[in-house]
Amino acid sequence: MVAEVCSMPAASAVKKPFDLRSKMGKWCHHRFPCCRGSGTSNVGTSGDHDDSFMKTLRSKMGKWCCHCFPCCRGSGKSNVGTWGDYDDSAFMEPRYHVRREDLDKLHRAAWWGKVPRKDLIVMLRDTDMNKRDKQKRTALHLASANGNSEVVQLLLDRRCQLNVLDNKKRTALIKAVQCQEDECVLMLLEHGADGNIQDEYGNTALHYAIYNEDKLMAKALLLYGADIESKNKCGLTPLLLGVHEQKQEVVKFLIKKKANLNALDRYGRTALILAVCCGSASIVNLLLEQNVDVSSQDLSGQTAREYAVSSHHHVICELLSDYKEKQMLKISSENSNPEQDLKLTSEEESQRLKVSENSQPEKMSQEPEINKDCDREVEEEIKKHGSNPVGLPENLTNGASAGNGDDGLIPQRKSRKPENQQFPDTENEEYHSDEQNDTQKQLSEEQNTGISQDEILTNKQKQIEVAEKEMNSELSLSHKKEEDLLRENSMLREEIAKLRLELDETKHQNQLRENKILEEIESVKEKLLKTIQLNEEALTKTSI
Repeated sequence: MVAEVCSMPAASAVKKPFDLRSKMGKWCHHRFPCCRGSGTSNVGTSGDHDDSFMKTLRSKMGKWCCHCFPCCRGSGKSNVGTWGDYDDSAFMEPRYHVRREDLDKLHRAAWWGKVPRKDLIVMLRDTDMNKRDKQKRTALHLASANGNSEVVQLLLDRRCQLNVLDNKKRTALIKAVQCQEDECVLMLLEHGADGNIQDEYGNTALHYAIYNEDKLMAKALLLYGADIESKNKCGLTPLLLGVHEQKQEVVKFLIKKKANLNALDRYGRTALILAVCCGSASIVNLLLEQNVDVSSQDLSGQTAREYAVSSHHHVICELLSDYKEKQMLKISSENSNPEQDLKLTSEEESQRLKVSENSQPEKMSQEPEINKDCDREVEEEIKKHGSNPVGLPENLTNGASAGNGDDGLIPQRKSRKPENQQFPDTENEEYHSDEQNDTQKQLSEEQNTGISQDEILTNKQKQIEVAEKEMNSELSLSHKKEEDLLRENSMLREEIAKLRLELDETKHQNQLRENKILEEIESVKEKLLKTIQLNEEALTKTSI
């Protein structure tokens, strides 16, 4: 990558995923010739011409420099990678380089496609239609890559081999997709061509369809069983390739087709990390809408947010922070569920009621036992004094005999009886008041429990209603998805039917042209024969 040091503009505008490149670029470009002139032009940033010595030195030092200095990383078209860039050479120059002297008659006819059908049939009779040239290409490879659908149809009718590999391990289907020859692709798929064969780069036909942003071909390949999760040698699935190349429309298409959003490339990067490294805020937003994992780390231990901060993508940083805040709010709302709180309070209240009910009979049983003990003690004292009047003090006996009869022991006994009767009356009053308080408490608690049970019932009814609504919404969504899939399938079938009609029309037109050409040839032959006869007659007349 050309560092931003001089006033001279770079030959090609290249993205900068790392800010350290701009800081170290000047020092690195002056000390490491491998970094100079890494753009399309061969002139370095300091104005030095790129001679052969610099080329050899760049080839020797380039690998070490790109691994040690971030300013040198990403010198290719795709500038994503902490350890190195992805190899985009697989997608460069999709068409074959053909030289006439390297091809035989059949391969020339397949490549140029300007041979009458009769001559092609004769060629196919005389030669092997699966014969390969120096680059291991068959006639089907050449016809498919150049879009000669008539030759392709003729070869398919003759049951040629469909999955033959050329020198780069590519089938005719891969070449047709790579060269965007839609008619040939559909014809090959209808005749059973395998869409999951990988070339030497690990790419399938679906990878090339995604790279070309050809949604129609991607739909057709998936309809005929292409693997949406196949990885190339860089570890890129079709989705990761679309994110890496910033193909937003095909990324949307693959998300609808349920592609794996958590797939990892060879560096352990998810689609989100790749989108952040590419600086594509729109694709980042699209992935965040699918609730992808933001905290996933690659092999270097970095997350998407760390890449966004290091490359100063402020918009992406804001998107990631907003997404994290939303996730935290969801988690907090799930943890603090009011319905669960109501359930807990109702359970606590029921436990309290049980404890109070168990404690009340104990109190009731203890109070009469205390009263009985007090009565027993009083009766024992009375019996003692009644049985031993001699054991009393003398002053008391004298006073009793001297005074009135009512002032002795007998009045004392009389006075003690009402005292013993007054004590249990006060206790009974306290006991009755306690019972009333307990009953009032029980009534209030029962009322509260009744209210809480009503609230619990209402909450349960609400939960049931919410669950029913969710079930109905899920059912409606599933019905909608099924309807969408049916519509997509019907659309694909209609498109395939239209393409078939177009192919039939082209075939009919070509047949008409061939017939006209044959008629013209016959008429020319007749004219030539007539002229020859006339010339012969004229010669005979002159000779006579």
